Amino acid sequence: MDAALDAGRTVAVRVAINALPWIDGNEVDEAETIDLVVVGDHEDDLLVDDGSGVLNVISQEDLAFARAKRKKEKHWLAWVPSSRSPKAETLATNALIAIEETTSRLLGTRELSGIPDHFAKNFGITGMRTFAARLRDTTTKTGWSQMFADQERLAGGMTQLSGFLSDTRFGGEGALRGLYADFLDEAAGLPGLSALGEHSADYLQLAQLWDEFAELVDPEVTVENRSAMFSQMADAMERIAEVEEQAATALAATAKSLASQAS
Repeated sequence: MDAALDAGRTVAVRVAINALPWIDGNEVDEAETIDLVVVGDHEDDLLVDDGSGVLNVISQEDLAFARAKRKKEKHWLAWVPSSRSPKAETLATNALIAIEETTSRLLGTRELSGIPDHFAKNFGITGMRTFAARLRDTTTKTGWSQMFADQERLAGGMTQLSGFLSDTRFGGEGALRGLYADFLDEAAGLPGLSALGEHSADYLQLAQLWDEFAELVDPEVTVENRSAMFSQMADAMERIAEVEEQAATALAATAKSLASQAS
């Protein structure tokens, strides 16, 4: 790591989240990890980016401790070995590969590596519809009305969900769909990919829909009003799933067409 930093490169390392000085370890599972980007020195310490939108200062000792908490990965690190930019044609190919992977996982047409088949229904657009069904379910133990029948559990669950929808450690505003729209606009400037720009508006719309969903989540809701809130959330999630499916299907078709043209 020191050699890479001395060469002027940033380095990614894997750490246990609960071992970071600025994280409340009691609120994070000890098995959770995150990849930090070490961007350089800061006096005797290091400056790192954890994806939260701000840079944090950490001592060499604290970083080593956080890395060592994950024994199998304590020596894992990565960096870009060259300062030369790849060819535009290579970037275009990689962008289409990334789009195919993203859309296929959302649409459920690609196997999720490491995820058992019986659990796959919790991911992608199918997962969104599963979520909506559980929000509407008021009778079974897997329905949210039964799951959050206790006021303390309800408050804790909604606080956590609200954080997932806004905290940049796990996601971000608009479920990062606005960021994906920016990616499509940027990728449209690559050779032969101008058609991708036609899809960015779909993801800007989705960013707004996800923000509207986040506004429905009230950590202070009472147990008496929880089912009404969950019903509103289910309506919003079903709408999101519908638009996500339309957007991913259209984008996948365009990416496939562009890839065939390039070959």
